[in-house]
Amino acid sequence: MKRLGISTVLAFALMLSGTSAYATESLQNSNQIEPLASYTYKVTIKTNSADDAGTNSKIQIKLHGSKKDSPLTTLDSAGDDFEQGATGVYYVTASAALGSIQKIEIKSDGKGNKPGWLPYSFVIQKDTSTWKFYNDKWIGDNGPETVTLTP
Repeated sequence: MKRLGISTVLAFALMLSGTSAYATESLQNSNQIEPLASYTYKVTIKTNSADDAGTNSKIQIKLHGSKKDSPLTTLDSAGDDFEQGATGVYYVTASAALGSIQKIEIKSDGKGNKPGWLPYSFVIQKDTSTWKFYNDKWIGDNGPETVTLTP
């Protein structure tokens, strides 16, 4: 009969109890770990219907709130984004509530075929709050560009 070492017996006992040494250590230090909250903001973007208003450039957004800013988020969904006359819906997630959205930053990498983009509006929604931003300028037409919009 083969004898089992103490580490094998301990590992087996922990496995049967449904815990691991790592889980036990994490539980002991749990007062040091803050849970990650998630706050999601819906962003609806309407691209102008003017000729060549759409773009294939990489577009990113950053929301600036009265309490905190969101991370810079790449806007991308299945299919073609930012087509002439199209409306797209995207989501920006932050680890804390941003407060009232004071401004937004739109960043274009200015690359791709016809990099210029003419978005018409950005509507940000969180629960019952809505913030609207309007634009009348081409973004990324001459290369990388960041534009800041206020309501």
